[in-house]
Amino acid sequence: MKPKQAFVVKHLHTTYDMEGRKDYSNERILSRIEGEADPVVKKMLSAVRKLEHPRLTHEEKDIWNQFFTCQWFRSPDAYPPPDIENEMFEESVRDYFKDNSEAIEHVLSSEDLPKMIKHNAKAGMALSAERSSAFDIVQRSGIRFAVIKNGRRSFVIGSDSLAKVIPRGVASLSNPDSYQWLPIAHDIAVTFASIPGRGEFIETVDGQFVRTVNKATFSQSTQIAGRSPELVASLARSG
Repeated sequence: MKPKQAFVVKHLHTTYDMEGRKDYSNERILSRIEGEADPVVKKMLSAVRKLEHPRLTHEEKDIWNQFFTCQWFRSPDAYPPPDIENEMFEESVRDYFKDNSEAIEHVLSSEDLPKMIKHNAKAGMALSAERSSAFDIVQRSGIRFAVIKNGRRSFVIGSDSLAKVIPRGVASLSNPDSYQWLPIAHDIAVTFASIPGRGEFIETVDGQFVRTVNKATFSQSTQIAGRSPELVASLARSG
């Protein structure tokens, strides 16, 4: 598999109408977001590798916030499992149609309609993240960079983009001990800083930190990729 094809799910964010026609609006918006974020990420990498602050402009910070938050739901790994999804879907249908038992029965007994509705709902999740409480937290926060200086260490990437490092007993993303790390290169990962404002914070990290983030990526993803087969095999052995 070519690197650019890794983690690609065709038509993941494409929606469908009742006749099965495809609507690529979500895909185009996400493509635009990625295109705008590309030079911002390159600016980050260039500066942070020298342990210098990127000094993002307000516009660049807003672009990064949007890109970062979209990663919450860019992968099927971020979606609820099928049994929970089915329960949520049935509850939503019953709540929407309320006392119209005929309409409820029509939707729930249909072979294709539930699949289309559930797919369309998931297809828009990456963009709806911008209206979530998570986006509000990111928007109010600074940026924290973790930099690996030991050339023998590296971050892996997973089909679930964000490595959720949430200590036991910590339920809220707004808790300062809870982080969502996004590796943007083998040697740099980014999260939002728990200190309010638009500040930029850089720290060099040791092997234990890298291992923690990599294990989180491994446990939350169905696919991972790394700089070497040995690194991936090591994570697989540790479970």
